[in-house]
Amino acid sequence: GEFELKFNDFPGGDHWIYAEDLDGTENGGLYDSDSLTVNSSQMKRIKKGDGSWYRGVFEKTDANFSLQKSDKKE
Repeated sequence: GEFELKFNDFPGGDHWIYAEDLDGTENGGLYDSDSLTVNSSQMKRIKKGDGSWYRGVFEKTDANFSLQKSDKKE
């Protein structure tokens, strides 16, 4: 699936993105959580914002999760 991260932050640092199974055993079973780190320098500016050079919409296309089925019981 797709996800979107919205923040108001000066660019230049790392952004930690965390994914977890919110519906538990429904919709195919229980999955383990996962995370990834995206650095601002890896993002591409796709839309200018108003005002300063660092405002706008940025995109990172290959930031994917592959959650694994969990052995745990809910």
